[in-house]
Amino acid sequence: MSYSQTVKVHFDKVTCADFRGLSAVYHAYAYSPEYDRRGYTDADREREFALVREARLRIARTYFYPHYNCASISGPFDMHCQRMESVRRWCAKMQEMGVEVAMQAGWHFPMNTYFGKEHPDPEKDPELYANWVGATMQYLMDDCGLDNVKYLMLFTEPTSYASGEIPGGWTLWTYYIRVCRAIDAELRRRGLRDRLRLVGPNSTFGSTLSDKRYHIEDGAQGGTNLVEAVRDLDDVIDIYSSHDYNFLHQNMWEGMCRAFADVVRPTGKPFWLDEYGMQPEIMRTTHVYGNFIAQIQTAAMAAGLQTTMIWSLFDQLFPSNTPFGIPDGEEDDGSHNYNRDSFHNGVHRCGVYSFRRDDYENAGAPYESWYAYRLLAQGLGMEIGGGLLSTVEVEHALTLYGGAVTQGDDYAVVVVNTNATPADLVLDLDGRTRPLWRHVYAPFSDLPACGTEAAPKLLSAKDGLLHDTLPKSGFAVYSTRETL
Repeated sequence: MSYSQTVKVHFDKVTCADFRGLSAVYHAYAYSPEYDRRGYTDADREREFALVREARLRIARTYFYPHYNCASISGPFDMHCQRMESVRRWCAKMQEMGVEVAMQAGWHFPMNTYFGKEHPDPEKDPELYANWVGATMQYLMDDCGLDNVKYLMLFTEPTSYASGEIPGGWTLWTYYIRVCRAIDAELRRRGLRDRLRLVGPNSTFGSTLSDKRYHIEDGAQGGTNLVEAVRDLDDVIDIYSSHDYNFLHQNMWEGMCRAFADVVRPTGKPFWLDEYGMQPEIMRTTHVYGNFIAQIQTAAMAAGLQTTMIWSLFDQLFPSNTPFGIPDGEEDDGSHNYNRDSFHNGVHRCGVYSFRRDDYENAGAPYESWYAYRLLAQGLGMEIGGGLLSTVEVEHALTLYGGAVTQGDDYAVVVVNTNATPADLVLDLDGRTRPLWRHVYAPFSDLPACGTEAAPKLLSAKDGLLHDTLPKSGFAVYSTRETL
């Protein structure tokens, strides 16, 4: 006789009152000149945007730095050049689809802060750089009317390691504070600050399979610097964020997410998992990766995180890349110009959907993980606007993990089976007796789209209990909605 694990939802125990659904790293490249040179057509772009709609994307985080509109942070800034126009058009398309945009206030720190110069000048650069940020955001938000540009990411992994030269007399962390405060002051001066939420510190350990603690000791480098951010920048940062990669099981991800949330909780501000994934390519192309994504999502929900951002939604061609690997006479410099870190002839193969103009057979097809991500996004994202995350308790936490979200009269519960065999469960719905539609991801089934496009099955919840069997390495979203 098989054993049924009990999964209990505590709808009254809310872990996040403004859950925003699933977000993603998705760069503003669709209109870039590099895409045109690869033969990307308007039909390709429309297909890409249709997939964004399918993914029920809430917030898109995009690469952006001074190269897009200037040769130096000293100016002048050309807001109508080809590359900047490609960003504007992409943001406008996101606005049309109801997708909010998290722009980067640059990418590499401190390198971008002295863009166009050989060495940094800490007396002048922070204000010059802040002026570039302010002018660019004002152009997008005011001149172009892009009211979906709502977030500004304060660089990428800025204090996990130094990209470029740290000015003399400063540490990586103290200079980060200096630049962030300059950006904040400039946005206030321009009247943008109440419409643009600052997100940081966006850092990582960068050593992902270690036992390092996420409660960073005061002054430490090479970690998330969350403790320091709360201490030194709480009057600047509106949303805290950090990330890591490669943990092998849900309980490891949940431990990380809870540690992040514990640091930030006294501020009362949201926390984003601003990147996540598994870096080895062989993992991302297997049946298992879709289940892995679901495990991470339940971990983030258990910790009360406002949103998560997979790296990345699609495989994408990065701009200004050398398209043919390492040129003759050159050495691998660690950049995305060459074939490393999942870059292949300029395409970063980290998404759940392949790039249509990649150079292999069947390019442009979904990976199996796409069906998992899409089901999670549609099942848990509901309608635009905030939802309530509730506590889900799993008996003994054996092999099943769950998360629950409520929005208005609708609610959904996701339960993930981490075992390589089917798992019986009893879903305790806290006294709620409404029948629920079962939407399933079954990666080892013979059904198309891993079973996610099959007709959902209505299951009874008599006496507040729902009985089901989950497929091996699969998951189900039990929802009040038949059509997600």
